[in-house]
Amino acid sequence: MKIKKAISTLVLFALAFGTLFGLCESDTMAASETYKMSDEYKNSKYYEHFKHIELTGDQVTDVLAIALSQLGYHEGNGDGDLDGMNSAGTKNFVEYNVMYGKLDNLEGNGLSYGYAWCASFVNWCLRQAGVDKKASGSEVSCRRWLADCHDMGIYVEKKGYTPKAGDLIFFKDANSSVTSTHIGMVLYSDENRVYTIEGNASNGSALSTDGHYVCLRSYKLSDSYIVAYATPKYKTDDTVSKVDYSGARMSSGLYISKGEMNVYSDKDMSKKTDVVGAYELLTVKERYGDCFKISYVKNGKARDGYAKAEKKAVQISSDGASASVELVHDAENEIYERYSILPSSEITLQAPQTYRENAGFVGWRIKETGELLQIGDVIRDVDEKMTLVAEWDDTKYTVIFKDADGSVLKEINGFYGEKLDPPTVKDRSFKNWGVDKLPATITESITYTATYSTRSAGCNSTVTLGALPTLLAIPFALKRKKK
Repeated sequence: MKIKKAISTLVLFALAFGTLFGLCESDTMAASETYKMSDEYKNSKYYEHFKHIELTGDQVTDVLAIALSQLGYHEGNGDGDLDGMNSAGTKNFVEYNVMYGKLDNLEGNGLSYGYAWCASFVNWCLRQAGVDKKASGSEVSCRRWLADCHDMGIYVEKKGYTPKAGDLIFFKDANSSVTSTHIGMVLYSDENRVYTIEGNASNGSALSTDGHYVCLRSYKLSDSYIVAYATPKYKTDDTVSKVDYSGARMSSGLYISKGEMNVYSDKDMSKKTDVVGAYELLTVKERYGDCFKISYVKNGKARDGYAKAEKKAVQISSDGASASVELVHDAENEIYERYSILPSSEITLQAPQTYRENAGFVGWRIKETGELLQIGDVIRDVDEKMTLVAEWDDTKYTVIFKDADGSVLKEINGFYGEKLDPPTVKDRSFKNWGVDKLPATITESITYTATYSTRSAGCNSTVTLGALPTLLAIPFALKRKKK
């Protein structure tokens, strides 16, 4: 971790990026086709997204990366709509059914790729990530898949269970007599809700089985629509950088936009230069507070810019380059602000957003090291969590300004950090308050005494008024000696 004072020189940080979208070099390999994909899909942006996924060997990371790369894919009305771009499609024709084959499950499309596809989507993601069928099951029927999970020993009752990334989540329409009517994958959960990615879904208020595309959803953990979970026996690798799908700890890596994002030419986001559309890949390289430096491709051309990515983009993969910096109002209070430091990004410390009554803000104390930082200090290259606790001083200080004869010109009583406003001295010979530079704020109880100077017309020299009596006495002493 490096801390830069406001007057320091900016340290440049270079990264090597392994692909067009900026993924760092590693032992990963690009996702590959496990079946003959349709020409329509291979000419779509969703195929391009799929091809930019780097398999890490950690199957939870890989299966969710592949699933998120398909965010926004929409079902079509026939074989010509397998590219996922027909936003008006309603007949269940999707690429994910192509892997499983043509079926007729009474959707009105006959023997075709047009059948309910929530399970096909999950199955497709698992297979492209290299997850063995024996580890997860493999079905296009939610009811049969749920039964298989029972038999495989990976079925989990929802009551009392905290769902985690990569879990399968089963749902059931209230009016259905079968055990499950829909399936998705868990991204993460918190104390109250579970967050998912699903195919054949909708991000509206309707049940997921009423949807038509790949989207993100969330539910109360107690929602009766949820039937159960399953925990596939994934191969894992603890050395692989994990993604925090909640967005609380964003790192540099590959993202996908959830909606349109304005792009700016500078990190102050003062000049808009472009717009990234919904469901487009982008790489987050750096972060400056709520501003992210991104790279993306538009109309076949690589571009760079700055944008607000939080809540507008979902992280797909990580190169692990981030660490959280948490700002705490005081030792007893909860965190009120959190940053993630990405490569080359920085935080310029500001005053707390709220102030304590009858106290002055001293600075930010680093909990881990005890070092005190000031407003204007810059933090960068953080490689581990850092907690900054606001430090306050409830002492009321007195600052006195005196004239050279000892008379008080002004007395200021205030708390640490309050503005120091010295009296105005109109005498042209005023020099300073006895210090080279007067502080801008109150930091202690202290007395400052005015000093003055005068300029001799003959030699253009400067002397202090306090020395004049001695200098004037010199000629008289010389005259007396001559007598």
